[in-house]
Amino acid sequence: MQVGEYELTLTDVAIFVMIVVALKKSFKWLLAANVVKPTKYQVQPLEKQDMTIEEVTRMRSEEKRCLVVVYDKIYDMSSSQDLYHNNREVFETRFGCGPEWEPICARKYPFVGRLLMN
Repeated sequence: MQVGEYELTLTDVAIFVMIVVALKKSFKWLLAANVVKPTKYQVQPLEKQDMTIEEVTRMRSEEKRCLVVVYDKIYDMSSSQDLYHNNREVFETRFGCGPEWEPICARKYPFVGRLLMN
């Protein structure tokens, strides 16, 4: 194929494609955001025990435990402290967080016990 006075060969097309692919990869690498892996915290597991909301609050403040109440069940999220602290207003409500958290907590975090009513 001829472009103007220059004849385009298969080698020219291959070199052009390689340059475009290399530029695309270079820009993708330069513009990509650095993804930081979440920190996995090592904590001692809690004994299974039923607690009142006052005991849960005390353990959150004094022992720095990340305890979450979902449907009267208490889960220990201390291994995911970043997630807990970034969503503290959701997890530390008086009556527990919403039902959307139940399957997540049940699957990923240790069950501590049930919430006792005063």
